[in-house]
Amino acid sequence: MGGAATLGALRTHGYRVSLDLAELVVRGPGPVPDDLRREIVADTTGLKAAVLLADPPGWLAKLLDLHRSGRETEVRRTDTSGKAKLFAVKVSLKNVCAAVAAKIGAPVLEWELLRPEVEDALGRWSK
Repeated sequence: MGGAATLGALRTHGYRVSLDLAELVVRGPGPVPDDLRREIVADTTGLKAAVLLADPPGWLAKLLDLHRSGRETEVRRTDTSGKAKLFAVKVSLKNVCAAVAAKIGAPVLEWELLRPEVEDALGRWSK
């Protein structure tokens, strides 16, 4: 079961799942059933990503939209001369995954682990 599926199962059982900074918070009608607790432990990072992506903050919504649309956006980067210049770039799936990883306290270099959750969110986002 992935993070989005675990989130759905928790909600079906009456639990509210949120993030407090990068910490997962699960509140509900009582102790979390053992099967769901095992899923949480098995993929805490995926569940954190699913929670963040279920109701993305403005900055993440913008990234999702830029990636989905393929539109370029301007970013300020330092060129080889050391001067900051504007460059037009497209937001890649890697960019979105790395941003999600940073927000939930996961290693940014392991962005590929969050790919399924981000792709799932992008599928919902485009509808």
